Amino acid sequence: MILKKPNFWKKKNIFSFLLYPLTILTFSINFLKKFNFKNNFKIKTICVGNLNVGGTGKTSLAIELYKLLSIKRKTVFIKKNYSNQQDEFKLLKKRGKIISSLDRVFALKIAEKKFDVAILDDGLQ
Repeated sequence: MILKKPNFWKKKNIFSFLLYPLTILTFSINFLKKFNFKNNFKIKTICVGNLNVGGTGKTSLAIELYKLLSIKRKTVFIKKNYSNQQDEFKLLKKRGKIISSLDRVFALKIAEKKFDVAILDDGLQ
């Protein structure tokens, strides 16, 4: 990633001095991300989620995807295990197979042994 300074930084002013430490921090974080270990799984994953919490139809979409995909593939739901979301857990359990864990990586490792496709409900939390 090539970082270019904004034009206003060419002029010495208070904003250029205040924002320069953020540039160094951002550059350092992006540099370190290149060395980050990434997990590769044999199972195909579909992440259903968005930035809004509740009422946007994420679980309903995950159920519909499960119905469509389970016709030809072994499909499973993966849901983080939160005590305040037991109603969603029960709803998904009625509709299909589910693996629940606080660690999605662990859940995906379990799922890849038996299933072809994993649907991560509310995967962006």
